[in-house]
Amino acid sequence: MARFLVIDDDTTIRELIRVTLEHAGHRVIPVASGLEAGAILRAESVDVVITDIVMPADSLAMVVELREKHPAVPFIVVSGLSDQDPRTIEAGQLLQAARTLPKPFRLPDLLVVADEVAAGL
Repeated sequence: MARFLVIDDDTTIRELIRVTLEHAGHRVIPVASGLEAGAILRAESVDVVITDIVMPADSLAMVVELREKHPAVPFIVVSGLSDQDPRTIEAGQLLQAARTLPKPFRLPDLLVVADEVAAGL
């Protein structure tokens, strides 16, 4: 099973993703910010990053920096913004997202996307 790093400043969403992926057998490291994610990635490796994009600006900037430092790790972008919103499109491009998932999402959809991205490793 894959090791996921989940970055979301919303505790409820972060925990929902964690529980869903762990129930499917994945290992999950949940963090609230790009700064925390950077500390994790300096200490250990992950297979996939799932990140929110609607976070404080400094946190999103850190996520973009993580993408640059870890180009081989696939990113899944989740956002409460529309898939057509320019901010979602721009973030997906900046992070070279393997997939995007709009919030609110259904848990089975999250699992399908996570498994598809992890299977591509």
